[in-house]
Amino acid sequence: MSAIGDCIDKIDTGEGWAMFDENNSNLSDEEKIDRAARHEELRFYQKQQWAVATAGVILFGALLTTAFNVHITALDKFLILILIALAISAGWFVLDNLEEVIVGVRRALGPADAAIHGREISGLLKSILIASGLVVAWAVVFKLPL
Repeated sequence: MSAIGDCIDKIDTGEGWAMFDENNSNLSDEEKIDRAARHEELRFYQKQQWAVATAGVILFGALLTTAFNVHITALDKFLILILIALAISAGWFVLDNLEEVIVGVRRALGPADAAIHGREISGLLKSILIASGLVVAWAVVFKLPL
């Protein structure tokens, strides 16, 4: 509980926030503009992460809908499973790359915890991608008639 108390004290006193404040009078106008641009860049990359996860789920839904509307053989099921695995791998790769870029932007902004900040969201998006892929794989294997 003392760690929580320390955090609350730091929030109350504003300790550690001065170097991250864009309106800090110690920063030049150019530095303020640069920091604002980096914040906007960070927002863009975070939106891209969500877009990748959303696109993955939508593509899996489209694949499942298509598979239910056509006649599927055992070979087709196998190929669909390979396609699902490739799609999960590609989504994971893109999310990892976006995460690395986000960490770089956060480091440029100054936080010491840039490498761990936001990992939960990235993990959540990867989990969403995997879960939706597994649901579609389950439906293809067990629910599609041959």
